[in-house]
Amino acid sequence: MNCKIGSLILSPSALEKVEDYLRAVSDKKEYSTLTKRLQGFYRSLGFKKVPKGKHMWFNTDYMMKGNEE
Repeated sequence: MNCKIGSLILSPSALEKVEDYLRAVSDKKEYSTLTKRLQGFYRSLGFKKVPKGKHMWFNTDYMMKGNEE
């Protein structure tokens, strides 16, 4: 990775395919369960949850050290 992004931000959300498009899972309990699983998956990759929000972020600055030209 040789670029200067700084951080990646995402909002994990359980989706389902309906015909040819994606939408949020309609069952609230299933939506909540699947979204928590997604958050756990992203945490395992190094993402951190933004306090008081649904978003998660990953700091890429440490990946840049030593790549400066």
